[in-house]
Amino acid sequence: MIIRIRPTKRSTEALKRRIEQVRIGLAPEGVDAIVAQVAGQTYRSVVAKTPKGWTGNLRRSWQIAKRGPARYSVLNASPVMRWIERGTANEGTGRIYPRFAKALFIPLTRSASLNGWSPALVNGVDYIIRKSVRGITPRWIARDEAPLVRERLKEAIKRHIKRLIRGN
Repeated sequence: MIIRIRPTKRSTEALKRRIEQVRIGLAPEGVDAIVAQVAGQTYRSVVAKTPKGWTGNLRRSWQIAKRGPARYSVLNASPVMRWIERGTANEGTGRIYPRFAKALFIPLTRSASLNGWSPALVNGVDYIIRKSVRGITPRWIARDEAPLVRERLKEAIKRHIKRLIRGN
């Protein structure tokens, strides 16, 4: 007895349609919404990890930029972010000394920070004067987020491919 196994024209056409759906779904335009969703998750994560400070400007300066189909960047254009990310004075292990003055003015209150020195400020309460200070230790917000982004994107693409194969 012979059992013949061959595809029928109907099953072949259905398979071709499914393969075409997967091909379209994996094109940059097809995964753009998935990458945008991962960019949004990354944005929320880095904003939560960024220190707020007195004004909140550093947190507010995070933004998502679309670079093309399925290409997004989460960036912070604030110059302060460079110091928060990498630290100051040899990654926080060194000392910072004044370049032109005899001492450093270090504000302790919001008004001293935003307005600078004035005769109304009280030394030791609103500000202090120091010959040198220890550098800021790095936060490594962007560096530590990069592997998490890769993992998020990998899982999201896996879910997307499974949906495409199931035909949902």
